Amino acid sequence: MKLFLASFRHPRARLFRRNIINTPVQDLHSGQVWHAKAGLPGQCDIYVYMRGGRGVEVECKSERGKQSPEQKDWMAFCKAWGIPWIQLEAIDGDDAGTLEKWTRELSEYLKGVE
Repeated sequence: MKLFLASFRHPRARLFRRNIINTPVQDLHSGQVWHAKAGLPGQCDIYVYMRGGRGVEVECKSERGKQSPEQKDWMAFCKAWGIPWIQLEAIDGDDAGTLEKWTRELSEYLKGVE
């Protein structure tokens, strides 16, 4: 995914990786443990800002990857709210082919997003 984010070029769009974090963190001075949390379970892997402010959600899956129940809920939320959502699926064992496929599919999808 990092290679895709680094290589994708579009005149009206910028891609950003979304990190979902839920991990224990220990304060080195006090020893106190707390949870660092960011994002919501099920949110897409990538979000896109289109020129003018429109947002697009992009879910990336391996060839055999399946959506979790939380991801299905996020997809339903996006569709109910009119937020463009797309799932890109990898070509197993072919990183270069996946990169080309995702670039082509997302570029085509973004043509319909204003």
